[in-house]
Amino acid sequence: MTSPATKLRKPLYAKNGVDSSSSNGGKSRQPKASIFDVKAGSPPVLVPESPLINFLSQLSLHQRKGIQNIRLTQSLGYATNHVFSDADELYLWLSPGERLISNFPWPAEQYRKKWFRVDLTAPFVLQFAESVTDADALQHIVGRAYF
Repeated sequence: MTSPATKLRKPLYAKNGVDSSSSNGGKSRQPKASIFDVKAGSPPVLVPESPLINFLSQLSLHQRKGIQNIRLTQSLGYATNHVFSDADELYLWLSPGERLISNFPWPAEQYRKKWFRVDLTAPFVLQFAESVTDADALQHIVGRAYF
């Protein structure tokens, strides 16, 4: 003996997401969770900072383009061995913006040595580049560890 198939009621949806005949008594649904929902309030504001970022931020775009084939190593405060075509490409990879509002780090932050607190001078940084145009003009620049 087979039982008759039970017919399920089709759900009713209103334009505002509230169905007065629904089981929740006509209360509106909760909005979807956002990646920016943080229990303590607003998402954190991340400021990209390291001695190398501070050094590169003091250079003009023309000076950063003049530093060719620079290698990012542990001596510069990052646990990687990436090679960048110029220092501007490196700078954009290290700090994608002045301030970031996000719960997730950017790729360079995963490689940054958080304990690295060495002031980087121009002669030290430039030894990791294959060629530098107008290196004498960069000699006075120092990337400080402010944090």
